[in-house]
Amino acid sequence: FRLNTSFNVGRLNLAFALIELDRYREALDLLTPLTSVAMIQEIHLPSRVAPLEEALHSTIGVARWGLGDLDGAEASFRTAVRYFPESEAAHVYWARLARERGRVTDALALEATARMNALTFDNYPEVANLFFWMNPKDNQPMQRRASRVVRTAAD
Repeated sequence: FRLNTSFNVGRLNLAFALIELDRYREALDLLTPLTSVAMIQEIHLPSRVAPLEEALHSTIGVARWGLGDLDGAEASFRTAVRYFPESEAAHVYWARLARERGRVTDALALEATARMNALTFDNYPEVANLFFWMNPKDNQPMQRRASRVVRTAAD
């Protein structure tokens, strides 16, 4: 892939697959260059670009988490939420990380926001994450997403 805007969604999908194969570094290397360019330069409507930016930063966050860079992962989730506050996924990933770090109160607040955002789910990039959650842990089975935010036994 070159930095060609027509391949950005493909990069996101490939990075998702790489994360599922526990190839976090490759996913991060694939997506990091996109943080320095507009995701879709030909679309000038922030409402159309924001979900792609959210998906980019959420996916980078999961890759960083998988590599053990918890501060970097949290920064990525914070950036994802800044781009697209209406996201369910970014809030859920950030909540799971906060819970893992022992910040239960933060996790509960983020989960509440995710539940509210799930009521208005309507963007394409989250469709890539619609059926399965990315997992920052090695060798884990894919976990199907439910229609609402639920805690898993690992949470």
